[in-house]
Amino acid sequence: MTADGEAGAQIYAAAAKKEQAQILFQDACKMVRASPGLSRRLQFSGGMGREFNIAHHVSGSFFRPVSRDTGKTGSGPRPYFVLADEVHELPDRAIIEMLERGFKFRRQPLLFMITNSGSDRNSVAWEEHEHAIKVAAGNHDAVTDPTYIGEVIDDTTFGFVCSLDEGDDPLSDPSCWIKANPLLGVTITQEYLTEVVAQAKAIPGKLNSILRLHFCVWTDAETAWMTRATLEPCLADFDPAEHQGKQAWAALDLSQNRDITAKAMVVITGEVELEAERDGEIQTVIKPTYDAWIEAWTPGDTAGARALRDKQPYPEWIEAGHLQAPKGQSIRFDHVAQAVAEDAHDFDLQAVAYDRYAFKRGFEPECEKLGISVHFVEHPQGGTKKGKPTEAMKEAAQAEEREAEGLWMPGSVRELEDALLEGRIRLKRNPVLISAMMSAVTDEDRWGNRWLAKERAVNKIDAAVALAMAIGAATAMVGGRDSSVDDFIAAMKAPA
Repeated sequence: MTADGEAGAQIYAAAAKKEQAQILFQDACKMVRASPGLSRRLQFSGGMGREFNIAHHVSGSFFRPVSRDTGKTGSGPRPYFVLADEVHELPDRAIIEMLERGFKFRRQPLLFMITNSGSDRNSVAWEEHEHAIKVAAGNHDAVTDPTYIGEVIDDTTFGFVCSLDEGDDPLSDPSCWIKANPLLGVTITQEYLTEVVAQAKAIPGKLNSILRLHFCVWTDAETAWMTRATLEPCLADFDPAEHQGKQAWAALDLSQNRDITAKAMVVITGEVELEAERDGEIQTVIKPTYDAWIEAWTPGDTAGARALRDKQPYPEWIEAGHLQAPKGQSIRFDHVAQAVAEDAHDFDLQAVAYDRYAFKRGFEPECEKLGISVHFVEHPQGGTKKGKPTEAMKEAAQAEEREAEGLWMPGSVRELEDALLEGRIRLKRNPVLISAMMSAVTDEDRWGNRWLAKERAVNKIDAAVALAMAIGAATAMVGGRDSSVDDFIAAMKAPA
């Protein structure tokens, strides 16, 4: 306001409520009164403790507190510097959007946002939190895996996010407190945090607010399903054509309007011997190895608009060939059916797993038009329903002396997790698949069965779901769990 050379600079302390904005503004008033140099240059409007304006008459500049009602009447402000306080309390983006629109009149405007963690992941604060950590880490997946990559995501934003590390327990380990409180011992004392931690332990109802306000924990946060450290070693660049003519299994996660439709393909490439505990003893078991890849489709007419809403680079994925975008505002199932027809021609396609949503009324008729003759097997996507076992599943189960089960998502997720953790799967690198894997969370029932879910509507996990379904189908129809080498090889060669 006084020394940047900006004529008529407008400085605003903004918050959801005028009272909140006034707190930050009053700090500025105290700074002026504590500085003889500033006191000579600036004038207040309003009495002591009731100030509502600080003016720098020489440059025609001022500093005022404002709330979300600002700008609803009269001309809009032309801010040079905006300080938005307690962003997690903003009910919407209205005030920030209104103030930012005024930046167009300025040479080098600045928006400075301050906030505690919140509890609403559909909020302005969460959107800004997501963006800040992605920018800081240079990693589009930093929300679920904060590995530093260093990619330039937004060079107009600087983000500083204080947080605990995974595994930190602020209720029992004071050494981690400084991570979320960098001014510990300066503006906040060890004794104070000790007291609030004692409250959190004694009164469970206070726990979430204390974790949120004092340790920067988003209290409704769900645990990400996959980490980059697990996924990265399994990514590879290979040509699926090298498997032409081999047995393969496919799976479809079908959508219609705004989502992504995904098809996953899996081939079994061999087997490995692993040691596992069984009946209290360490035994050698034989498990399959896989190559897998995905194709994905999205409506071409809306891809650009949805890229902003979903915070995903759909146009870049489309241009690079990772995502197909046929014209239209809904998914073109004829394109997907054509892809399945090509798979049936290029591979010995054993089965295509599907969920009933959009299959009967949308996809199946397109397959009939093309005369596709492949074995479709139902694979429910939730955690409560199982599909019916096919003859191939019954034969595989009988060879392993186990009860035949239909496909269901908890079993397929478990098989995929095991393959990833044991390094038995090679995934063709595709950012659509990587994003889906990193965006997925899991739901769980009381018996510990887990299935893939998404935290918010904008999270697109379709490719990860299709991959799990395909792995589940291949494993259920061929087997390979805890079987001998001879049995496994025979199962792989046997006709479906």
